[in-house]
Formats: sequence, C-alpha cells, structure tokens
Amino acid sequence: MAEALFCMEDDLTCLICCDIFTDPVTLKCSHSLCEGCLQRFWTTQDVPQCPVCRKECSHDEPTKSLAFRALCESFKNRKPTAVSDDVCPEHKEMLKLFCFEDKEPICVVCYTSKKHENHKCSPVDEAAANLKGDLKTQMDRLQGTLDKLKKALESCGKQAELSKEHSSMDENQIKKEFEKLHQFLREEQEKRIKSLRKEKERQNGKLKARMKELSKQISDLSERMAAVWQDMEAENIKFLQ
Repeated sequence: MAEALFCMEDDLTCLICCDIFTDPVTLKCSHSLCEGCLQRFWTTQDVPQCPVCRKECSHDEPTKSLAFRALCESFKNRKPTAVSDDVCPEHKEMLKLFCFEDKEPICVVCYTSKKHENHKCSPVDEAAANLKGDLKTQMDRLQGTLDKLKKALESCGKQAELSKEHSSMDENQIKKEFEKLHQFLREEQEKRIKSLRKEKERQNGKLKARMKELSKQISDLSERMAAVWQDMEAENIKFLQ
C-alpha cells in the first residue's frame, strides 16, 4: 500500500513547489500545478505561459477539478508520515538554533558540544528571518534590473516600428519627386533608394539583435527569481539547509 502511494506521489506533485498539489489547476497543455504557484510564476512573466513546457496561455485558461483536489487531499491524509526534518539526527532533539560558522541548524545539545564551541548561533526563526531579509533586498535590486531591461526592450520595439514607418514614407516621397525628372535623375533616384534601404536594414538588424539579447536576459533573470522565490517559500529548516 505504501509503495502504491509513493508511485502516485509523482503524478500529484507540483513541479514548482515540489509538494502535493494545493488547489490544483490544469492548463490546456495538460500540465497541472498549484493555483497559487502558477499565479506567482505568472507575475514574473510578460505573457502567461506554462512553467513546464513554456507554451503561451491565458489567465482564464486554468481549470479546476473538485475530484482532482479531493484526490490530492486524500493522498496527503494517507501518505506515510516521514521523519521530521526539525529533529537533530544525532541527538533526537528539536533543531532550534542555527550555527553561522557551520551554516546548519543545530539542537541545544549540539550547541553545548565541542564541535560548536564558541560558534555564533541564533534561533532558527531569527536566522531565517534575517536571511530572507537579505534575499528580499537582493530580489528588490534584481526586480529593478528586470524592470529596466523590460523598458529597454519596449523602447527597442517602438524604435523598430518607427523605423519601419519612416522607411516606407521616405521611399514613397523619393519616388514621387524623381518621377518628374529626366532619366538622369531617375538613375539617381534608384541609387538613393538602394542606399536608404541598406541603411534601414542595417539599423533593423542591430535593433533585432539587441531585442534578442534583452529577451534572453529577461528570461534568465526571471528563471533565477522564480528559483529564489521557490527557496524562500520553503519551510525554515529546509530553507536554511
């Protein structure tokens, strides 16, 4: 029975929080996730997409299933109880302290042992709060960088559109003017049009390359931030390990 439950666990595990689904929703691509995890992931994206296959979707797309939710709740209740991560494996005492030198949670017995003698320690909750505060500061700085990158990408997009419009206007104007002139001026017309098109192609090429680079930076940064958010949402003990 226990083996069957563990086999089922993979099918009921959210790929974002790595835990049994809470309020599961299913996208059209058939991937299921916790509703809260999906919404938090979407806040880091310009366009909603599946975190698993990266297929674009809409905010109205996730569907809920009461039967699926009931199955997850039933599995949580029947799942064999695991050994608590809050207990010291050596002394079987609660892990209430965090050792900054060894960067690990310890129990009171560990604290009084020679292994941690004169080590700086603090309560687990306090250490977790301080570390999360530091990470929050870093996340705010990263968010600022992400916002700047998005604005830069948007600016490049607008410049590309303007360049396309101006190219069309300039070309038509040149054609109208040179139609009134002699063959000599017609030849000059063709030379200028070719030169203009070549310059616009060069500018558009540079803009496209810049937009591609910015898109990659945004994607990489979004993935890093999503991973950090996932770590910060873990239990304090797991977070500090």
